[in-house]
Amino acid sequence: MRATARANFFLHVTRQPVLAQGGGMLTLPWERRSFTRAGPGPLDFDTTHSNKFGPTALEKILVDSIKATGPLQVSRYMQMCLSHPTEGYYMKGHVFGARGDFVTSPEISQVFGELVALWLLSRWMEDSRALPVRLIELGPGRGSLMEDILRTFDRFPTIRNSHLSVHLIENSENLKNVQKAKLEPFSRKNGDRISIQWHHHIQDIRDKTPMYTMVLAHEFFDAMPIHILERTAHDFKEVLIGTAQRKISRQSSIAYRRTFIVHPEFFLQFVLSDTSTPTATLLASSSSRFSNVPFGSRLEISPTSWTIARAVAELIKYGGAGLVIDYGDDHVFGSSFRGFRKHQIVDVFDQPGHSDLTANVDFAYLKEAIGPVGLSTDLINLSVLRRHLIRGWLYQRVLWVL
Repeated sequence: MRATARANFFLHVTRQPVLAQGGGMLTLPWERRSFTRAGPGPLDFDTTHSNKFGPTALEKILVDSIKATGPLQVSRYMQMCLSHPTEGYYMKGHVFGARGDFVTSPEISQVFGELVALWLLSRWMEDSRALPVRLIELGPGRGSLMEDILRTFDRFPTIRNSHLSVHLIENSENLKNVQKAKLEPFSRKNGDRISIQWHHHIQDIRDKTPMYTMVLAHEFFDAMPIHILERTAHDFKEVLIGTAQRKISRQSSIAYRRTFIVHPEFFLQFVLSDTSTPTATLLASSSSRFSNVPFGSRLEISPTSWTIARAVAELIKYGGAGLVIDYGDDHVFGSSFRGFRKHQIVDVFDQPGHSDLTANVDFAYLKEAIGPVGLSTDLINLSVLRRHLIRGWLYQRVLWVL
């Protein structure tokens, strides 16, 4: 018998790329390397490579900032690379799809969104039809998932007439315009359609009216800023991003001189803080799991994700359902920080501002932030959804936590 609970939260899916030929599975090196530093990982790549395209505009900004104030935290580097007002990766167009740098499952087939919609409907019909429904999506991308969900909802009068409001958490004005164009057919015009609102942060949703809240986060938390800590013999130190200098020789443009011009070039690299920083001390104590890692281990911790998860728990306290689909597992990772460009994994310092940056999600950390919201933990059977995801080279297992 299903345990009674006010909120069904939360479903998470572990992402592992699948090898198409022969039905075998291909697990990338960073997928299960939570603590080990043996063998190459994204933090062990040669980051002193010469960029054949030259430094990007954002890279120049980063180098100047480090020269002026010292090494950057990895979280700050991610924020600037992804969300800088003019040079940030997500502030530009065409990052999704075949023309972009990666393809998400809603872009592969509308079946994905329809299955998610049916799962949300089943939770709502089982739990509470009395409250107004609030649907929240974190990082909606191009709006494809929400479009498929709303189109499916439109076929069910009960949910369509439930005073449904949609809230999209989006910082990119470019993506916001794409979402508005795609979702315009569903928006309220004469009072008979859906209210759709945009917010920069989930904390901006301030309506405290009791509602049945559905929260979606599809490939959202993996892009949240992380801090990287390293366990030393005495304490945790923070892995930072600094610069180094090398001399580059280039032939003079004046052909008859045949001389070489030597000038310095700065590049980005990881550095370790000399002493433990206040941030390292605070984050190392934020979960009891972190105290048990071996010396020399690195931890990727996202306090931003923790804060967002707490905000979700507050919104869902009157009842609701949550779905989180992302890279990750129920443990902390140490070497999953990586870049994506043109559907390939690239070095995190390769073309800053022109590549997506991600890190695996520690779902156990999110659950600690959310706290107990029910009475049981179950493995749910969404075999059709699971098969669809695996066919799309995406995910292996589904775990639902009440």
